[in-house]
Parts: sequence; structure tokens; C-alpha cells
Amino acid sequence: MKTNIQTKNSFNWTHFYMEFANKLLLYKDNRPGLLELIKKVFDDLEIRYPFIDNGNPMDDICPFTVFGCFNKGISNENRMGLMDGMGRELGVKAPIPTEFDGIPVLNNMKAWFFWI
Repeated sequence: MKTNIQTKNSFNWTHFYMEFANKLLLYKDNRPGLLELIKKVFDDLEIRYPFIDNGNPMDDICPFTVFGCFNKGISNENRMGLMDGMGRELGVKAPIPTEFDGIPVLNNMKAWFFWI
């Protein structure tokens, strides 16, 4: 009979996510700076930067949308690349997750949590 026992490594992503959220607080009054950081990471990875509205880069973002950058229907390789790049830029020391069980993903089309 199989049991539904979680392994020791289940949900290890929580360590990175909690530290990442705390580091985002450094940008609570500097959202344009946060967007510059995010753009740099997208450019370095050669991934299309998603925060463009009517052909213009956006000048504001919310923390939920920042998490949405790497919680979308993208490859795990891109997901880990974005987490690694943004985490390094923010000073996150926790290891990036390699498994994402239990994390809901967003639809890729304008996965923003704020009104423009």
C-alpha cells in the first residue's frame, strides 16, 4: 500500500521564497530601481522582458508580479535562471529551488497583479 508521505526535500522552495520576499522590501520605495534590476536579469538571460505597456517600459510593479516573473508557465530552466539572477541581484543567499511542487503557476499573458 502506497502512502502519501512527503519527502524531506518537499517544499524546499519556501526558504528561497521567504528570503526573496524579505529582500524585495528594500525596493518598496524604489520600484523603478526594482524594474531596472528585473530588466537586467531578463536581458542577461535573453528572455523577452514582459513589463512593457503600449510599447513603453513600465515604471511601477508590485511584489506579487515580481514573483509572477518566475511562477509562470515557462521552462524550469528559465524559472531557475530568473530566480538565480534576481536572487543574486537582491542578495538572496538561500539556494534556488530545483523542484516546484505546490507552487501554482500563472497564465503567461500579462500575469500582472496591478492595474495600469
